[in-house]
Amino acid sequence: MRVPIGGDLSLEDGSTDIAICVNDGVADMIAPLSNNDQNAGYAFIITNEDNIILSTFSEPSIDFENFEEGYYRIWGVAFLEELTAAMGDNVLECNLGIGLL
Repeated sequence: MRVPIGGDLSLEDGSTDIAICVNDGVADMIAPLSNNDQNAGYAFIITNEDNIILSTFSEPSIDFENFEEGYYRIWGVAFLEELTAAMGDNVLECNLGIGLL
């Protein structure tokens, strides 16, 4: 059985954290990079500091400009069939997807 590998996330410069100023009228594009399994489905999950899912995206970047001030985490998830994580779920307590190990 094939097992998807989510990989490690970082920013283009190799760092794993960033400070931005939201709601200032300037786009705050974040483009996480992953050394993931290229043959699996892949998505990013954004949570607050309590690990509650706020959003998912599969695009190469996301604009944090309209997010509220606070601390956020971006998780990378590789899956074989379907991402089932939903807004409001706790990322550490829910079933994130089908074909996800």
